Amino acid sequence: FDLELPHDLSVVDESCESKYDMSVDGSESDINKFTDTILTNGVSIDGIQSLIEGHPGDHYDNPEGYADTIQILRQALSSALTSHQSFVAKVMDKEKKDHRKRSELRKTVKRLEDEKKESSERQDQVWSTLSLAKKREEDLNDEIRRLRDKLDDTEKTKQGAQIELGVSRAREKKKRK
Repeated sequence: FDLELPHDLSVVDESCESKYDMSVDGSESDINKFTDTILTNGVSIDGIQSLIEGHPGDHYDNPEGYADTIQILRQALSSALTSHQSFVAKVMDKEKKDHRKRSELRKTVKRLEDEKKESSERQDQVWSTLSLAKKREEDLNDEIRRLRDKLDDTEKTKQGAQIELGVSRAREKKKRK
C-alpha cells in the first residue's frame, strides 16, 4: 500500500490504497502478528493503535518507531492485499468455470426437454395408431363373426338343400319305378 499519511498519525485515510514497493525489513514475527490481527479483526485505527501500543520496545516511543511500525503494517497489508487479489482471481476463475458448467447444463436440460417433448409426441402418435389398429381389429373380428355366422347359415341351408335334393331324387326314383 502506498499510504499518504498525514504528520498526525492518529488519522489514516483509507482512500490512499495502492501498490507499495516494500524496502523496509520488518521482523517476521512482527509481520505475522500484525497480519493475523488485521485479518482476524479487520483494519481499524483503534486496532492498529493497540498493536502499536501493546508491542514491546522503546523504538515506539518516538516518531521513527511509529514509522517502522507503519512500514511493517504496509508490508503486512501489501501481503494481505496480494493474497486477497489472488483469492479474488481464483474465485473469478471458478465462477467463470461454474458459469460455463451451468451454461452447458442448461443446454443439456433444454436438449433433454426437447427430446422428452418429441418422445411424448411420438408416444401420442403411437398410442393413436395403436388405438386405431385395435378399433380396426375389433371391426375385423366383428366382420369375421358375421361371415362365420353367414357361413354357418349357408352350410345349414346347403345341408337342408342337399337333404331336400336327396329326398326329391328318392321320390322321383320311386315314381319312375
